[in-house]
Amino acid sequence: MKESKKMKNNYNAFMAGLISFPLNIPGTAFYACIQGRNNVIKVIKDTIKQRKESRTIHGDFLDHLLDEIKKEETFLNEKTAIDMVFLLLFASYETTSSAITLAIKSVSDHPEVLAELMVCLCFFILLLFFLF
Repeated sequence: MKESKKMKNNYNAFMAGLISFPLNIPGTAFYACIQGRNNVIKVIKDTIKQRKESRTIHGDFLDHLLDEIKKEETFLNEKTAIDMVFLLLFASYETTSSAITLAIKSVSDHPEVLAELMVCLCFFILLLFFLF
């Protein structure tokens, strides 16, 4: 129970600083965000390490990820699996409005991404026009 509360606090610190000014100095929301993310990643790494050392089969998503990592011909490695678990944690925790806000902020911070999205959107509209 302690571990899940600690992870929730770290995750909340991550979420609080996600849209903050990116000033990585102790005491800022962004710094707390980075520290929170690093702590959550550490908990995920520790959990994966425990699962690898354990012979117990849980039959959950993490077991499937670890099985996939063991395969020879796979795109997954441990780092990708850790990022995937973190992403699923984020996606399952956040609301649609928060995700849309973050997406808009990210796109506005990177105009080249917006340009690519516009090209894709134009292509999609043209495709729909010619198909129907």
